[in-house]
Amino acid sequence: LPESSIGLYNPAFERDSCGVGFVAELSGVDNRATVVDAIQMLERMAHRGACGCEKNTGDGAGILVALPHNFFREVTKDAGFELPPPGEYAVGMVFLPTDEKRRERSKTEFTKVAESLGHSILGWRQVPTDNSDLGQAALDTEPAIEQVFLTKSSKSKADFEQQVHSRFSTNTFPSWDRAQPMRVLGHN
Repeated sequence: LPESSIGLYNPAFERDSCGVGFVAELSGVDNRATVVDAIQMLERMAHRGACGCEKNTGDGAGILVALPHNFFREVTKDAGFELPPPGEYAVGMVFLPTDEKRRERSKTEFTKVAESLGHSILGWRQVPTDNSDLGQAALDTEPAIEQVFLTKSSKSKADFEQQVHSRFSTNTFPSWDRAQPMRVLGHN
């Protein structure tokens, strides 16, 4: 980290409060209790997250779970497409513009990139959300949330694994030493 001010950056204003927790079901059997425990853990870590200083507006939190294939198989039928067996597809959570034209343009661009990497889009699904307890700042910026389902790449496994996602932290002065220690699993 810089030891002195650079432009608008001043190290005197550095803050650090991100928190990470883990709840795991080691048996490999899906169960609701693990999800309930993870949500409770997030509630108990509210003091470790950033806030917009408005009731019910924070900087986001979530849980990572294994692909719920049986659930996805049911909801994708309702969305008009069927899934291949587990392990033969991927799911992306995509935040999209609320404007319909911009949303469709974004999905078209996503599809072009996915196809250039050897994937086929199986379908898109609108994710049901409940925004009734969000603060006004969160409501003002709430995106359209959709899931995209795509096939494994027709390119080699090595090519797919080399499509590495890396990013800096989202702090004011991004640097690798501020990035989450898990690199891929956690984003701040």
